[in-house]
Amino acid sequence: MKKLISYILIIAAITLLIYEFNKDNSHYRTEVSSTQTSLYITSSIPTKETQTSTEPSKIEKTEGTKDYVSALNPKAQDVYENDPGSTAYVSNQDILQKNLELISSGVSHRNLYLIRVNRHFNCVTVYTFDKKGDYNVPVRAMICSVGSDNGTITGKFDIYCKYRWLALYGGVFGQYASGFYGDFLFHSVPYTKQYAGSLKTADYNLLGYSISMGCVRLSVSDSKWIYDNCDYGTTVEILDDTESPGPLGRPDGIQIPEDVLWDPTDLDEGNPYIKKAPSIKNATDITIPLNSAFNPAEGIFASDICGNDITDRISIYGTVNTKVAGTYMLTYIVTDALNYTASVDRYINVKDE
Repeated sequence: MKKLISYILIIAAITLLIYEFNKDNSHYRTEVSSTQTSLYITSSIPTKETQTSTEPSKIEKTEGTKDYVSALNPKAQDVYENDPGSTAYVSNQDILQKNLELISSGVSHRNLYLIRVNRHFNCVTVYTFDKKGDYNVPVRAMICSVGSDNGTITGKFDIYCKYRWLALYGGVFGQYASGFYGDFLFHSVPYTKQYAGSLKTADYNLLGYSISMGCVRLSVSDSKWIYDNCDYGTTVEILDDTESPGPLGRPDGIQIPEDVLWDPTDLDEGNPYIKKAPSIKNATDITIPLNSAFNPAEGIFASDICGNDITDRISIYGTVNTKVAGTYMLTYIVTDALNYTASVDRYINVKDE
């Protein structure tokens, strides 16, 4: 009889726990299809987000530390690997791959990543573990926007929920949301609709500024990277480091025209940016007189897929000897902030007239 009463008490306790869980999450409604799960907040409880897109005062946009090879600085080297379609810096991929193998083989059962958000620099740096198990190997750095007026909570948390689309406070929506504490989340820059072609462009152009209500905004490619790669339980540390954005530096953002309501990092089939490439202009073949002055960079311009001037990112390879008649080939290469590359071969004919 005592055992029966004990069983009844246990079942009652479990039922109460389930009821409380469902009650606390009753403002969520999920829709499941064969391809994705979408979540909508249907109650009046807001998440920490807003439609406000005013540029705050006393916020300086810190430039990243990445060096680029250019015609004016031919000895500069890009010390980081790249992630095409994202402005992120990536590094130490060899160590990351070894850790992936350790986890997939069952040798290690720890989470692959730790995410650290530096509010002061609006920079997210992701780490993997070293041989001792300490998360001090940086593998990815991403530009972000944290909360204005220190609206993003500080401390140590864990990723506990993920949503492909999420309704946010103020009647806007976010893609690839990953929650780490209460209604604090990583997610894309807001959209006016649950549609990838309704981006709030003004907010996107302010990535790198503290303008959110508390969530950590990222480009679509970066919020998707966290959504896809950082498992539940991944540690998230939010802090202020006024000395450095992180060991990889902070990537540059990319500006987009106000009339194109798409995130250029979004691989959605309808995105007009995915059909574009950087361009190099005026690198046409020319003939110059023997012994004349020649500057291979003069008159050459480059633009990224959004139309921004990236002339200073051009690299020029090859030589032209204006004292010796002949035809010389120069190769112009430019890589934009999204790590898309364009190249043009140009022939210089040095002619003895």
